[in-house]
Amino acid sequence: MKWDVSISTNGEEYYSSTDNLTTQEEQMPGYAYLLPGYALLNGEYQNAPDVIPEGQSGYTSSQISDAGGEFSDAPTLRIVFDRLKTSRGITLDFNGISGDYASKLNIKWFKNGELVENLDFSPTSNTYFCEASVKLHNEVVITFQKTSRPYRHVWVAKITNYRLVDAGGLKIVYGDIALGAKENAEYSCNDGGHLDSLKIKHSFPDVALNYPGYALLNGEYKSYDVFPEAGYISRAVSDENGVFQAGIIQPGAALVPHQGLYPSSHFGVPTLTASFSDRYSSQGISLIFNDHSGDYCSQLTITWYRGTEELAQERFYPNGYEYFCYHPVEYYDKVTIAFEKTSRPYRPVFLTDIQYGLGRTFLDDEAKNVDCCIELSPISEEISINMLNFTIRSKSNIAFNFQRRQQMKLYFDENIIGIFYLKSGKRVSKTDYEVNTEDAVGLLDTSEFKGGIYNDEPVKNVVAAIFEDQNINYFLDQTLQEQTVTGYLPAGSRRESLAQVAFAIGASVNTAYDLNLYIYPRNTGIIKPHAGLHPGSGLKPGMRVTKESFTKTNTMSGLTINHSDITTGARVYAHTYIKSDESEELYKDTLTGIAEITFSEAHHSLAITGGTITAYGDNWATITGTGGEVVLTGKKYTHLTTIHEKTNPNISQNENLVEVKEATLVNPKNVNEVLDRVYDYYSSNESVSCRVLLNEEELGDIVSVDTDFDGTRMGAIKKMDFTFTREMTAEVEIG
Repeated sequence: MKWDVSISTNGEEYYSSTDNLTTQEEQMPGYAYLLPGYALLNGEYQNAPDVIPEGQSGYTSSQISDAGGEFSDAPTLRIVFDRLKTSRGITLDFNGISGDYASKLNIKWFKNGELVENLDFSPTSNTYFCEASVKLHNEVVITFQKTSRPYRHVWVAKITNYRLVDAGGLKIVYGDIALGAKENAEYSCNDGGHLDSLKIKHSFPDVALNYPGYALLNGEYKSYDVFPEAGYISRAVSDENGVFQAGIIQPGAALVPHQGLYPSSHFGVPTLTASFSDRYSSQGISLIFNDHSGDYCSQLTITWYRGTEELAQERFYPNGYEYFCYHPVEYYDKVTIAFEKTSRPYRPVFLTDIQYGLGRTFLDDEAKNVDCCIELSPISEEISINMLNFTIRSKSNIAFNFQRRQQMKLYFDENIIGIFYLKSGKRVSKTDYEVNTEDAVGLLDTSEFKGGIYNDEPVKNVVAAIFEDQNINYFLDQTLQEQTVTGYLPAGSRRESLAQVAFAIGASVNTAYDLNLYIYPRNTGIIKPHAGLHPGSGLKPGMRVTKESFTKTNTMSGLTINHSDITTGARVYAHTYIKSDESEELYKDTLTGIAEITFSEAHHSLAITGGTITAYGDNWATITGTGGEVVLTGKKYTHLTTIHEKTNPNISQNENLVEVKEATLVNPKNVNEVLDRVYDYYSSNESVSCRVLLNEEELGDIVSVDTDFDGTRMGAIKKMDFTFTREMTAEVEIG
């Protein structure tokens, strides 16, 4: 999806547009540019207006090449992705109208700022495939060094990346952790060491520390005026054998005064204590030490407590800077880690991360019977729950501590397919475990949202309330944030409330192919009118353009064209809510303590006798009583509806209207927009189902498919049911 990409340049014309370069082909304006030998007298070029319309015309560099086609300041495109990608090459579509292209260019691929690959190319046509083999990266820099003709801009209509195949295949990353423990822990140490928050994961900085043999003279260690955050670094330093000494300080003339130290005081090995306000269970504890120098603690003892009761204790002998201390313990609320020895002499403890549980990675030799299905409703009349189910045939003796909401990330050839959360897991044999998961929408479906009456409330506020305290990362497209909603959300699941909001504003909700849940404008692929649209390209306003095409080469056998009953029109209800003076009893009972009351419909002007209202909303109230009778009353809203219809004038028989009656955020102000969307969406009664070989196609993309027997069909990918082998295929529904 285009929302995970940002594109910048070092200079472009004011009308240039890079927004859609990686998602759909932009149309070069057919203007007669005042460049030597550019505009032919063949009727395909038009005079440019005084002000060229902005956008929808692709990238046009502000730099113009010289007489040799070269640049003193080479035009550059920088593409940054918010997720890692792979590439077996990039196709560049240049100026298809004039045939101009960049005849010499360089492409660099970066991963988190580090160069991964650097290649030069010499294109020979206005569409050219730059073949490469690049593993994980999240930044691409394309430098255009020469044009095919002198005195030319660089024009780019589309950039298409082709993901790398045979780059690892199927991978499932499972966080078998005690959910919430890391965030809940409060830490202390016994030696006054350097202690940053261990609620987050650190990477040890490249700082040059003054320990024997620590900072190598290889350019990888630096001096800092302010010491960066690093986790826990003990004040105590191990001896020549790497051992931390413990004992009693004896009086002596050479004793140096130091806070907390005095004659006859005890000192122990560096010890970190984690205290929790709740109880947790895990299969052990994962520790990461100094991931820059490779230093670690080679001997330590962990003790688990429940209150003052010692539950378990075990000594561990790590053999690297990442180590899992396996020891299943249930319902602990305190942990101490005593560090006893370091892997090198004269070292403190370096601890950059601690996790209560284990991160596990399963490839196709352990992940069996993988069943993944993802769906998207373009107009959000409902929001589907995507699912991932599979069997773990474990090669490890470490058992699993299944806990609801544990996270699973599904990859294929290092490309993210989605994030899923554990719904259920069970052991079915000595080595096999069955795992059922759902996406973030499934989590929203199990959590209640209190709803309320809204009057021109910004969408960003309502969405933020729906996601509050859910620990789900979401992205709301900026074009939707300041839109407003008016109407009513009944108390119900957060999934239902999100669907109501998305339906009312014309948004799609998608959790696939990313680390976030995305809320963005429906992708129709419709070309909007603009003055720069070139009439000779065969495109015109109202036509649909596609990101990818499924042809005979990547479409499997078994394609079907499906037809549902013809929809003759749409009927949508607009809702209005007006405060009335009609009062009714909402609660009447003896009450001692606290009660939360949920109303079947919205009320205002709440009043109480015999108790106290401590918190309230349109759909609920929290009240308290002291043992007597408590009566809660509220005034109703008058609910008015008006019916709006749109019918197909060409169909007069067999009426079949789509009715939208319960969308209570549809109101007199937005009802016509909603009606048009519903009518347009259901006007097509045709869809295509087929199995396809996937490249960069994603859920929600507008694609075309060659049926091989009834022409080409075009539509959005609404469903993908995956099969993972050496390649990734999916049974798709396009409509």
